[in-house]
Amino acid sequence: MRVGINLLPYGFGHHGGAEVYLRNIIPAMGNIANRHEIVLLKFKDRLSRFNSDDSKLSVIEIPFYFASNRMMRILSEQMFLPFICRARRIDCLVSNYVVPIFSGIPNVVILHDMLLHRYPEVFEPSKLLYWKIMIPASIRHSKAVVTVSRFSAQEITTFYPKSAGKIFTTVEGVRPSLLKNNSDKDLTDNWVGIKYLLSVATFGKHKNLLLLLKAFSMLPEDLMNLSLILVGAARTPEALQYQAELRRFIDQAGLAEKIKFAGHISDAEMAVMYRHALACILPSLYEGFGLPIIEAQTLGCPVICSDTASLPEVAGGAALLFDPSSPESLRDRIIEVARDPARRHKMVLAGFENASKYTWEKAAFQLVEAINFATGRNC
Repeated sequence: MRVGINLLPYGFGHHGGAEVYLRNIIPAMGNIANRHEIVLLKFKDRLSRFNSDDSKLSVIEIPFYFASNRMMRILSEQMFLPFICRARRIDCLVSNYVVPIFSGIPNVVILHDMLLHRYPEVFEPSKLLYWKIMIPASIRHSKAVVTVSRFSAQEITTFYPKSAGKIFTTVEGVRPSLLKNNSDKDLTDNWVGIKYLLSVATFGKHKNLLLLLKAFSMLPEDLMNLSLILVGAARTPEALQYQAELRRFIDQAGLAEKIKFAGHISDAEMAVMYRHALACILPSLYEGFGLPIIEAQTLGCPVICSDTASLPEVAGGAALLFDPSSPESLRDRIIEVARDPARRHKMVLAGFENASKYTWEKAAFQLVEAINFATGRNC
């Protein structure tokens, strides 16, 4: 069976967790789907980060001029891609969020969260309108709906009750590039020799980073030697505005020397930063999964995360939880981790055990189950 993976929405730049999911599950599917041929459908001259020398993966390239702007990309996905799928005998097509609704073949749609309903303000207006039209249409025209946590499955059925009978859940895993033998030489000189807390997030308001800054500003005097490093990039106008709000708070609180914006960093540096952090903190109000949890746990970093959305589910009892509406609650958790080395050690061991349950190979098997359901085959 030929399984197509729709990569037309992705081009130059970074597209967040949805792209990370595909980049890592594709090679895993190539390894485990012995009776499937995995076919990547993408624009020519784009997406070198999806390229693979794996003979189990095929590539169909669509001329680049079809991706000249967003409207052309959408038209290509909805009008030209179905023709390609039928001409190249694709038996099933897997897409993130939006499927070509006239494909004429079984579709599998991957929905990572319901952010468009819970936090619509983080989207550009044109993208929000498009998704509000196309996501329900994509669910209707898909034989299976895949998501990444039980929490997200509940969210999808809340907003789209008719999806309940065809939802499948997969896990996520840790990027292999984080697991290479990285040494301290990869750590930027500015951060060598300091004790720091780490947060890995984009700058949407739902990431709740202002509460993290407030909690950090409330730490007692004996912990004033700690620094806070924020890893991630603001790429939308809303995120840039929120980042500016964070900087204003930092300046007003006199914390500019203690709080550092690292921006986007390499995976090698990210791995070293996880290993050396006192704790990784996720203060989010909403997550479909929460990948930094298992990345940190895999690399021996204690996790402190909010007690809402998917985060307790993914943390698996190995993290310290706090109320994301209370900076005092987070402050107390930071104090607990910072002052108790024995507690940190127990959290590290529990984190190793929890993270071992999350692999891209397991995710690939789960996605193949959804594909088999969609096609009515047992391959």
